[in-house]
Amino acid sequence: MPSMETDDVHGGSVAGRGRVGGVLILVSLGWIALGFALRTGVVDLAGLFAHSSVLGLYPGEAARMFETDLVGVLTAVVGASVIGTAANGPASDDAGRDPAPIRFSTALGSAGLGFAVVVALPLGPPPGGPVAGPPVIERLVDVRFLLSYVAAWSFPLGVAANRRERVVVGVGIATLPLAAVAFTALLVVSGGGLAVLAGIFAVGVAVSLLAVGSVVGLPLYLAGRALGPRDTPDRIVDRFRRITR
Repeated sequence: MPSMETDDVHGGSVAGRGRVGGVLILVSLGWIALGFALRTGVVDLAGLFAHSSVLGLYPGEAARMFETDLVGVLTAVVGASVIGTAANGPASDDAGRDPAPIRFSTALGSAGLGFAVVVALPLGPPPGGPVAGPPVIERLVDVRFLLSYVAAWSFPLGVAANRRERVVVGVGIATLPLAAVAFTALLVVSGGGLAVLAGIFAVGVAVSLLAVGSVVGLPLYLAGRALGPRDTPDRIVDRFRRITR
């Protein structure tokens, strides 16, 4: 009869999806609460960028990437989706753990659903932002939505178990900084003048979003690692699994 350690190593008995989904929903409440707290002005994050040559161009917009309410919504939807796969999937074993790891395609679908809900929310940027135009354009350049985009890839990244799947995630994440670089290059080539500063700002924000997104997306990444197929033990994931048991 196989031991519990052997099952954990091969991903056959991972932390129950229902419990992992519940933990993500709890985390999402924390992100939403933090986002509302920052929006009330208790912490002047804009002041932190006042002396930055790049992010200081629009310190208010740069500070909004730390407003994690939309990331909280994304995390909640992914958590609910994980719970849904547990309810609709095969029965768990006697220990209450799912018999099979979550699929990469399922992780992509859960993350995509979460981001779609975020995009559908009527929470656009306030009037007077750095970009004026149609509401669709203003929403696409809202750093809170872009932060949610970066964080959304954390869950499938955790589930990814081979090079092809990691490349898919890498291409998705790289889209944001590459778009910012391409936008800046286009402005330079077309003689954009002072408009080039907007491109430099976009590159700075893109890089900052990758850093912040890796932090706020960490719970999603750990959830993906705990539920996805893994052939080697991971101390951080093992601790996450113990929390969800």
